Amino acid sequence: MNENLRTHYDFNPGWRFFLGDCPGAEQRDWDDEDWTDVDLPHGLEMLPENSSGGRNYQGMAWYRKRFTPPPIPNTRVVLRFEGVMGHSLFYVNGKLLQEHWGGYLPIHLDVTDSLLDGENVLAVACDNSNSPDYPPGKPQELLDFCYFGGIYRNVSWIQTSSVFFSDGNDDRWENPGYFFRSLQVNENKAHCACHVHGVNLGTQDWKGRVELTLWNPNNEKVHSSQQVFCLEQDGDGSLNFEWEWENPELWTPETPALHCLELTLMNSEGISDSISVPVGIRTFVLDGENGLILNGKSYQKKLFGANRHQDYPHIGNALGSFLHERDAIKLRNAGLNIIRAAHYPQDPSFLDACDRLGLLVIEATPGWQFFNKKGPFVERVLKDIQQMIRRDRNRASVVIWEPILNETEYPRSFAKKALETARNEDPDRPCAADRGTPGSSAYPLVYAHSLKARDSRPVFTREWGDAPDDWYNQNGRHRHSYAQGERAQMTQVERFLSPESAVHEFLTMPEITSRSSQYLGAALWAGMDCQRGYHPDPFYGGVLDMHRREKYSYHFFSCQQAVSDGHAPQIFIANEYAPSSPEDVMVFCNCEQVSLELNGKEIGRQKIERQSGGYTHPVVFPNAFEWTRFDKPVSTIRARGWVGKKAVVSIEQPRPGRAELLRIIGDFASLTPCAGGDILPFFVEITDVRGVRVPHAEDWIHLTLEGDGEILGNEEKVFMNPVRAAFGSAPFLVKTGRNSGILTLTATSHFPGTFAPSAATLSVEVSSCRAPALYSQNFRREVNRQRNSFPKRMEGDSEQWKHSLEDVGLQQEAFIRPEQHQSADGVRLK
Repeated sequence: MNENLRTHYDFNPGWRFFLGDCPGAEQRDWDDEDWTDVDLPHGLEMLPENSSGGRNYQGMAWYRKRFTPPPIPNTRVVLRFEGVMGHSLFYVNGKLLQEHWGGYLPIHLDVTDSLLDGENVLAVACDNSNSPDYPPGKPQELLDFCYFGGIYRNVSWIQTSSVFFSDGNDDRWENPGYFFRSLQVNENKAHCACHVHGVNLGTQDWKGRVELTLWNPNNEKVHSSQQVFCLEQDGDGSLNFEWEWENPELWTPETPALHCLELTLMNSEGISDSISVPVGIRTFVLDGENGLILNGKSYQKKLFGANRHQDYPHIGNALGSFLHERDAIKLRNAGLNIIRAAHYPQDPSFLDACDRLGLLVIEATPGWQFFNKKGPFVERVLKDIQQMIRRDRNRASVVIWEPILNETEYPRSFAKKALETARNEDPDRPCAADRGTPGSSAYPLVYAHSLKARDSRPVFTREWGDAPDDWYNQNGRHRHSYAQGERAQMTQVERFLSPESAVHEFLTMPEITSRSSQYLGAALWAGMDCQRGYHPDPFYGGVLDMHRREKYSYHFFSCQQAVSDGHAPQIFIANEYAPSSPEDVMVFCNCEQVSLELNGKEIGRQKIERQSGGYTHPVVFPNAFEWTRFDKPVSTIRARGWVGKKAVVSIEQPRPGRAELLRIIGDFASLTPCAGGDILPFFVEITDVRGVRVPHAEDWIHLTLEGDGEILGNEEKVFMNPVRAAFGSAPFLVKTGRNSGILTLTATSHFPGTFAPSAATLSVEVSSCRAPALYSQNFRREVNRQRNSFPKRMEGDSEQWKHSLEDVGLQQEAFIRPEQHQSADGVRLK
């Protein structure tokens, strides 16, 4: 039976795409010759960099794929779609197999009985239009994020025998999947359990056993056990394992040790199914007096993190695994230890990286300022809660569930049902709700900005650090794009620290770090700049910009990781030494002292004072240089970080000269580019002859590529190639092809001239793809007939939504009015 072992294929390549409705496209013999050739993940369109304010397409779209199944008999085949935005229909060979509502959780499509010998056709119709019938439910023009559409996450072909372990998101059975639990652990002993569910879709009864094996991070077996397992034909069943062992390697944010849990179904004929999943040995308990109890001990650090939206410039939500993993790495490197998934479950690739990196996660069900008591909305919210938990309950990084709808007016009965649903699926992890909302008294974790005398529950601030002037104009001193330059970025840092920034009761860093253990911590709003439906501008308050370039505030947070706590020395000069730069020089450092040199001569040294709670202020050297003096044609600022009497880290900032060169940087965050559709970010910087970035340079840059890949947006009028540099940097996106090899990029000035910056070349090695791909070999790659502009919203959408809202009767304001929409603790809702 070994030939029937579980097999995965990458089902992303080889699709054809049509934007708009196409009645009849589900038919097997439909002519899709003129459709666009695409690989998944796919986001309907190439967008302008600023696609906030309803600039993205909303409406119907179609995908079709021809494929020939591998010739293996007696197999069961499921297609797993990790995310299709909106309302979707799935057809195989012209037959409707499934209908789905929602955009953030997996869809399991069992195609076993629908496959034909030879070529098959899969058709998917998806619609990301506004709808009050499923969460989030709110129309995009009233929403703090965007409904970017398409089959925007990965798709896999999963092939098993007729006897197999079920998937938690395949809800044809009661309590499906496997659920690993750390019941009680400490440094000396671990007590764990695992629920296992199996299915027999064969024509005969099956008798055998389930073997459970646990391997530690060093690939050493730490536990093995087995149980007899019998399944009637066309039946299912469950087993529960429970065991203890000594001296476990525990998972913590600082030491994220992942074990491998291996489950095997076998009998006298051989192995029927086998799965392996990474798990962490850890327990989380929240306590009002001691805060977070991790593995039996009080966790001494504040949970200090950020919120994350998943969108990316130009491609919407269709990031692919590489960009999701890169986000997690960058956020962890900033010193953050917790991420709130706002306001929906994140891509599995992002969560995989959080497991590996020790980045804690608060996972939220889809929802934002909207509730519909009529129709199927509530039922679908509860279904999302169940599916979210079943998908991610085995993850080491997920510490808290947020099953309520964010900033929403809902009845007490809903809050009770949401909590019951979450506890039924996972009795271990705590659930969170906003203080004072209906039914929130039953939730063990309080979302709030302050402690309350008569409430002994632990408190966490789900959003801090953002203070706009009002909720219509949305201007704020925290909100600055990367392109606005150094003074704006320095203002953002100052406002995180200044008590004056505590507008609308929003907290500052000193308040967060100085509170008692009852206050667990806070998540910054937000980790990176992101697009919004209800405003013409993106949200610019992130510590990373939309392209994930580090703002000054990113380096400020990164330098909060003190050398005295075992972190590597870090230092950053928040000054470009350019004509527009302030003559005061601000330095971030995690050492004991900082010195500043001008042209090799030390002009000052200051002690870094660590405040109550462990945070530090930036060090400022007043009047460090005078720009109007030209006694040194080549001048340099150097900062050094000192521990004791030894300089352990240093950084230079030379005075930028005239723009003469281009430099290409692949911003991969230590990841290895892979063939098969990785989207790789590149930045072309304009520098002087010494390689110093010229911050005021704004040349138009053009990029060309040799090798198996494509520069995204080449044929789109959304200014992806060429790109005008901002703050001396121009971003580009490159998608890898299906073959490994070398990609060679060449950057040139789009407008050549005698003194235009000289060209630059960079070669990047792309490794083989992660999994074998399943697609039709006659798929066309030489033609890509994408449209040359992004479409406007389909006619009639606004009127259709207006009628829907009249039926719902809730939260119809075009923008949130602060006097009408407040959270229970008086904080105006965004």
